[in-house]
Amino acid sequence: MKNLIIAGSPRKNMYSDKMAKSIGDNVIFARDLMISECIGCDYCKSNGCCIKDDDMTLLYQEILSSDNLILFSPIYWWSVPATLKKLIDRFYALPSSSFKNKQLMVVLNGEAERDDKEYSLLGDLFKEMADYLEVKKFLFLGLSTPQNCSQELLSSNINEIKEAYNSLNNN
Repeated sequence: MKNLIIAGSPRKNMYSDKMAKSIGDNVIFARDLMISECIGCDYCKSNGCCIKDDDMTLLYQEILSSDNLILFSPIYWWSVPATLKKLIDRFYALPSSSFKNKQLMVVLNGEAERDDKEYSLLGDLFKEMADYLEVKKFLFLGLSTPQNCSQELLSSNINEIKEAYNSLNNN
């Protein structure tokens, strides 16, 4: 199975990056891509491609050829940072059928405790996206990574990610 792993943190070598690297070496870092925001012009719907010619053009090919799409991101103000949000918004240019046989795993981390409402709200948001895209399987993990996160907690989070990742690949 081909995995496309995208880390959405604008900050290098933070928890999202470390967790993404724990399941693969071929991580794409959204912060390194030049991606313009979607302007909702619908050019893609009548022309089959986005009007923007940027790094997303190459990423579309990666998305189409992958079996699993795995997103990692910190939580910024009850959402994902703009570096990842711009990328997700640009999924709009692809027909929703492009995701039908794919599996989607979303791992979000924040300072809040795991039972905090932000994780359930964002989990529901991504579940709605997954349902709209008709992905074959959807997994969501909301993980606590407080400032100065202990190595023990980070290792525990990584173990949970690896378990979820294995269930994705053993489908």
